[in-house]
Amino acid sequence: MGKITVNLSLDNGRTPLSAPIKCRGVVDTGVNFLILPLAWKERFGAIARMRKVGAETASGIVDCEMCGPVTAQIEGFAAFSTEALFMPMAPAADGEYEARLGHVPLNSCGAIVDRKNRKLKKAMYVSAKRAAVYNVNSMMPDMHVIAAGSPDDLSVFAPQMRIYCDSAAPWALPEKEELPRFDAMPKKGGG
Repeated sequence: MGKITVNLSLDNGRTPLSAPIKCRGVVDTGVNFLILPLAWKERFGAIARMRKVGAETASGIVDCEMCGPVTAQIEGFAAFSTEALFMPMAPAADGEYEARLGHVPLNSCGAIVDRKNRKLKKAMYVSAKRAAVYNVNSMMPDMHVIAAGSPDDLSVFAPQMRIYCDSAAPWALPEKEELPRFDAMPKKGGG
């Protein structure tokens, strides 16, 4: 899909800070929450810790803190209030930390991912269902694209094609070379 970055404003939802925290946010549809660097927690002042949690990541279980409320606003979208998962993380290559925006914050502010143009756009409605674990392409309505981080048991799903190969990390591509390969989303009928 490619990286989608946004300008993000964050504040303590219970005791507002003298100035909101301005930062870069990265859209991450592989997560559910607003994820913030643990190194930022003190910047939020007297923010309530709801609970300590273990968060499953690609490299294993990480000790994190669920805190809130946090008021957040993605530039161009409605402000929303949510819990934030404060997680140990390293800064990006430029030395700056990046917030991660998952399904819950995106749905909360009425944002949906425009994969073709690699940006967020305003949704006509918000989902009252749980966070999406799959997408349906209008060109191929009989196909379901399953978010890689969603299934608990991968043995029940057999890949049928490789899509977005032009922007995929090498480790993200299935090993089955006989599968059809597409640099982007295929057109109707798989061609």
